[in-house]
Amino acid sequence: MNEQENEFNNVQSRIEPLTKSILENPRDWKNYYERGVLYGQIVETEKAISDFTTVIELEPENAEAHYNRGMAHTHLHEVLASIDDYSATIKLNNVHIDAYNNRAAAYLDLRQGQLALEDINSAMKIDGLRPTLHALKSLALTFLGKDLEAKDSSVKAIKLGFNSSALEYLIQKAQQERESK
Repeated sequence: MNEQENEFNNVQSRIEPLTKSILENPRDWKNYYERGVLYGQIVETEKAISDFTTVIELEPENAEAHYNRGMAHTHLHEVLASIDDYSATIKLNNVHIDAYNNRAAAYLDLRQGQLALEDINSAMKIDGLRPTLHALKSLALTFLGKDLEAKDSSVKAIKLGFNSSALEYLIQKAQQERESK
């Protein structure tokens, strides 16, 4: 058995007792949450969404449940649903930098550069040293036709450790999409 199979079996063995606990106490949101995280780890995304939805029904103010459900929606390429969940996360926790980051990326998927830029700027006020934020800013600015500013953000992203080849590819793709409008 390889390492990946071992990890899968380990996660599966942790899900079973949680399922039993849920059957015994269906109002305990913590078991649904933990099981949802585990389902996400083994890419059983629909089950993860179901568990996070239950957490939100039982504990509507749980920002992490909204965030994790947003991540699951992102994995399924359900961009609008992910934006809704990241928005709920930010409403509940306005310094959740990963929610800003992921919502910005989702906005970029929709070619909404200005909305992405607003989220990126909010996230940069929390932590301006994240290379992914500078890379996303470069993409947003590219979509908006601000290529010189985009270049500055690209340089910062690369200096902070973002892969230069990957960023160059993404920027070229963004420029092509912008020009094909």
